[in-house]
Amino acid sequence: MSNKKSKKNTSRASKDDHVKKGKATNMHEETDGMTELPSDRLAKRHQSNQNVTYITIEETDTGETIIKSEESDEEILVEKEEVKETKEPKELPKSQSYADKLPKMKQKRRKKLNRRLATILTIFGVSALALIYYVSPFSKLGEVKVQGVKTIPPERIVETSGYKLGDNVWSQYYTEQPLKNIVKRNPRVASVTKSLSGLNHIVLHVKEQDEIAYEKRSDGYYPLFKDGRVANEKTDNPDSHYPVLIDFSDKKYVQKMMTSYDTFSDEVKENMKEIYYAPSKANKYRISIIMHDGNEIIGSMTDIENKINYYPQVAQQMAEMGIVDMEAGIYSYSYETRDEYEKQQQKIKEARERGDADLDLEGSEEINFDEILNLDGNQEANENENADME
Repeated sequence: MSNKKSKKNTSRASKDDHVKKGKATNMHEETDGMTELPSDRLAKRHQSNQNVTYITIEETDTGETIIKSEESDEEILVEKEEVKETKEPKELPKSQSYADKLPKMKQKRRKKLNRRLATILTIFGVSALALIYYVSPFSKLGEVKVQGVKTIPPERIVETSGYKLGDNVWSQYYTEQPLKNIVKRNPRVASVTKSLSGLNHIVLHVKEQDEIAYEKRSDGYYPLFKDGRVANEKTDNPDSHYPVLIDFSDKKYVQKMMTSYDTFSDEVKENMKEIYYAPSKANKYRISIIMHDGNEIIGSMTDIENKINYYPQVAQQMAEMGIVDMEAGIYSYSYETRDEYEKQQQKIKEARERGDADLDLEGSEEINFDEILNLDGNQEANENENADME
């Protein structure tokens, strides 16, 4: 009986050894398949596989044999590390069928059609509103207002502008020709701008320019402006603060005179009373200026602006009223000297007309005006003073 038990135990032990070996073999195979473990862990794995499983054989009182196996802590640690190192396979995207894509395609087409429909309706609506506005009274010019005028009647500004009530307001508002017409036909207007009031009202903002002189004509006095233009309205009582141009028959001479006049000092302007156009054979631009202090200035429109501002200094040096000649240089002489010179010249002219060969005027046939100027006794001083000023 004991032999049978020993055989049985022996067979069981051999069987257990076989199981032990088999399990160890399987574990080796598993180790071989783990290619992703690091080398140190793989060495540890092989080392732990030598004593991985412990088999215990117990026999109960009833004669039954119980086989127990225990795993070491080292084996458990390795298995946990294997779980960490194992990578889960990525899930591939599932291919969608045409039936799955169809609802989205329908939704996109619906949105595109809605956008097209909204665009068409917007264009149609705007066009319809524009057509309605074009035929309505709101698109027609209803009124032209004028602001800033003091002397010119507002009706004249509107009349000369060329605006037409009842015509399209936008075609008239966005053209500059009406403003040009106002400035051209109204010399007193310095500038004009426009703005839109309400839906169909145009407002003109006018800036007038003040007169700086007057032009004397046969029917009255006409205001003159900085640019040389003459006002359309006349006056019988010109402002005494401004000079009067006389005998200026050519408009280009008027403009030239006004251009020079604008450069005069305020002191000289306030003292000027009348400006005569007095051309001579030698100088067609010759002018004569009568001053309020009783003196007279003779000069040329071509260079009078360069000399006339010296007049106050010259006038202070004059002993009596007379003429300040600025044609060639700057010198002065009294009216008495001039009158004497003119008398002498008149005698010479009359004697020549009579054919009198024996001219005995002041002991000389020809009168030298420079010598007559010496009668004043101040010509030399004036010439020195003029040289200093120049």
